[in-house]
Amino acid sequence: MSRHLITPPPSPPGGGPAPALPIPPQLPPPVPTPSLPAQINAATRRQHTELNRLIIDRLRLALPPNQKSPELYGHGFAAFAQIYLMYEKTWAEIEEEERLSPSTNQGNAQLWQWLARARPRGLGRSTRLKTDLHDISACTGVSIKANGTFWPRVRPSTLRRMEEDIRVNPCTLFAYGWVMYMAIFSGGRWIREELNNAGADFWTQQHQLLPAMDIKSSYTKPGFSFLAFGNDEDGEDIKTLFKARLAEAETILTPRERQEIIDAAVQLFDDCIALVHDLDKFVLRRAFMEKAIATIPYLLVAFVLWFVFMAVYDIHKVFGWLRLIREALA
Repeated sequence: MSRHLITPPPSPPGGGPAPALPIPPQLPPPVPTPSLPAQINAATRRQHTELNRLIIDRLRLALPPNQKSPELYGHGFAAFAQIYLMYEKTWAEIEEEERLSPSTNQGNAQLWQWLARARPRGLGRSTRLKTDLHDISACTGVSIKANGTFWPRVRPSTLRRMEEDIRVNPCTLFAYGWVMYMAIFSGGRWIREELNNAGADFWTQQHQLLPAMDIKSSYTKPGFSFLAFGNDEDGEDIKTLFKARLAEAETILTPRERQEIIDAAVQLFDDCIALVHDLDKFVLRRAFMEKAIATIPYLLVAFVLWFVFMAVYDIHKVFGWLRLIREALA
């Protein structure tokens, strides 16, 4: 029986150790795929920065000393509340459907199961949003609703597109959850401080000095309770659990679904930026009209004074002008 032997390299002339065998080059370790939240953050970095700037610049215009009541803030808040109410309603329907008929949905059954348990108890904001809108309406005497028609809201075509995208691709709820909920846990903390600093009299319009309150109660003033979570950890435990459940989806989502989620997040930021610009245009038009209306009494006084002066100067000319005006209007 033959044997295959590995022949060592020949010894160099004159003896001595044999040359070392060449070491094959080592390949670099594979680069790990970034998490989906990290990919969303990278894809939306420009829009995220722009939206933050827009909100920071405009928030101060809706608070003291620029405003005496939360009416202006309430209208802007109601516009963004539309988005929360829309996607939370759809998400709650999926949770309820999965509870009643588990794993019978078409498509990716694992995805539906994950969506049904992804949101920890206490994360949803719809109840607090509606309460805040009611409280702001009560203290200002102005009806402020998420579906109001006078002030700008999310464009109807945009809202229909959002609802259709979620219905066709429920995986995009991942994008809405990451962008909208994480906004409350990050920038929302700063916004909450600014709103709280406006003072109790601003939010109640009763001009009463309220006693100092601890962290669990100071952020539940009428008007911005949606930014509070009402537990000892101020929602940090909810955030940690929600992020852990988002991580569970990494093994469920297909590459196509991951890209749909990233695209949906980019579009959501673009929609929010467009909403801020729509609110800007409306506020500017409203300010112009208010100034124009405010000048009417002064114009009337000027006209009366001019009329009296002309009457003293030449009564016959005045009557002649009035006759011409009446004939022109006839």
